Amino acid sequence: MIFITVQEVIDDHAEIIRMYGGLDGIRDIGLLISAIEMPKAMMFGEFLHPTVFDKAAAYLFHIICNHPFLDGNKRTGTMTALTFLRQNQVHIKFTNEQMDILEELVVSTADSKATKKQIATFFKECYTGPELSDQMVKSVDMENQK
Repeated sequence: MIFITVQEVIDDHAEIIRMYGGLDGIRDIGLLISAIEMPKAMMFGEFLHPTVFDKAAAYLFHIICNHPFLDGNKRTGTMTALTFLRQNQVHIKFTNEQMDILEELVVSTADSKATKKQIATFFKECYTGPELSDQMVKSVDMENQK
């Protein structure tokens, strides 16, 4: 499993701000670290976010909700989640309709109206690889841990 580092998120955020505008800077590094560590969280040897889709949803959700940057939290949370999936060879592709749904999910997350489960389910629905059972999704996680 390839997890995202705090520095990668900081660099991606700076690039997002450079490309699309906004206020650059970190509002609270502790909240950023907390958000980035959440997908790695374990209890009794089990991930709290068991599937790769759950982990991607956790990145998006916690970066947006923790609001660690001065600006661009929604964009950075989304980019981090998608980067995580791509780095772990989980390919998703969005139709135009799904892009609209993703935008709604991101805004709903910022408004405290979307859950990590809704986000994870959406990512799973957009997965373009071979059909995966829940057990196989967990296998993707286990395979990537090696």
